Amino acid sequence: MDDRVARQIGELILSLEHMGYVIDQVSEADLIRLEGALGVQLPYDYREFLLRIGYNAGPYTMWSPDRILAELGRAKEDQESLPEDSGSLHNLRMLLEESESIEDLRDYLGADDVEELQELWKVLSEYKRQYPGPPLPSRPFHFTRAQAEDYNHRGVRKRGWLTGFYPANGSIAIADDGEVNFYVLAVTGDAAGSVWEVCGDNLTAWKPAQRPQGISGIRIGGRNPLPALSATPTFLEWYCSWIEQRLVDLCADPKGYLNLGLEYLHMEEYSESIKYWGKMIQTTPGNTLAYYYRGLALQGLHQMAEAAADFKRCLSRNPDPWTRTRAKEQLDRLGVV
Repeated sequence: MDDRVARQIGELILSLEHMGYVIDQVSEADLIRLEGALGVQLPYDYREFLLRIGYNAGPYTMWSPDRILAELGRAKEDQESLPEDSGSLHNLRMLLEESESIEDLRDYLGADDVEELQELWKVLSEYKRQYPGPPLPSRPFHFTRAQAEDYNHRGVRKRGWLTGFYPANGSIAIADDGEVNFYVLAVTGDAAGSVWEVCGDNLTAWKPAQRPQGISGIRIGGRNPLPALSATPTFLEWYCSWIEQRLVDLCADPKGYLNLGLEYLHMEEYSESIKYWGKMIQTTPGNTLAYYYRGLALQGLHQMAEAAADFKRCLSRNPDPWTRTRAKEQLDRLGVV
């Protein structure tokens, strides 16, 4: 096993057990059967995650191999009833099966709006051109890293969603948030190994997976103060971001100092950030996250001795496994034993 992946998964196991999640490993035999049915080899970090952690301990609702295969079979067989949203996969498939012409489409829907029918026919024709058969994980994924980079470089207000049909070639669904959106892992193509989010209200709306919003994001107007993920986050990068977010959300912070400290740390306004970590430590002196993040802010000001002292204070207060590992990493970088 790759040393970096092994270390990350080991840390995840400790953190998940600390939070009370159940480890439900997937067997090697089930994993081989899954890959055989999909016709692809799964990304290494996701494969090792399933083998050592499984699918119950998820940031949202992680899907088991059986559910992944059931979703693939459902997409191929198209057994669900016609939904109202004409942009959804099931509707597109059913309309394609029933309509050889725009006249067939009009008769099938019982619709008379010519412009609406023409627009829908264009959508159906484009879908048929791009996907002549059922989507397969072994075919090339339709988004690239360049598209993800371009998406991330746009201003927040201009991002919106990217357009692409779901299910898509070269990908498998791996999780959902229990409400609307769900998460897809690219397994082929230029963006193989990256996680993408699909809007459940409109199955043609995609974007590279983002860090979970968390409670702090809700409190400060929808923007998460923690750093954004990379343009094409790997499975472990995306999953670990949830661990950090979960720890921040669970942190006792009645006066909101944590949110403000993270906000200023994210903006690289380190002195202002340090002010709020100090206030948080006065309010909750046993809070290990406050010492860890203040140490990061002190590093930003090149106050390395003070930063090392805070990382040591963090470790001396019996932090959770995730925070302990991060603090030790920072001390190693500073060359402090």
